[in-house]
Amino acid sequence: MLGKTDSKALYSLTMNYAEMEHIDEAMAALEKCFEMHEEKIIGLKIEPRFENLQNDFRFKELLRRMNLS
Repeated sequence: MLGKTDSKALYSLTMNYAEMEHIDEAMAALEKCFEMHEEKIIGLKIEPRFENLQNDFRFKELLRRMNLS
């Protein structure tokens, strides 16, 4: 799977999961992006495609670990 080695592809996949309201898949992919140090993740808090995730405790915890909360 390309997303396992390509953080940019994984980030794009994460946005698709979030838009389709596949919250668990989106959060798992976001965690992987975080581990892979994907640079686009810095915009996590303001990216409108992640609006479906904003109330999830895992999303809030990820923001906290990134010092974005």
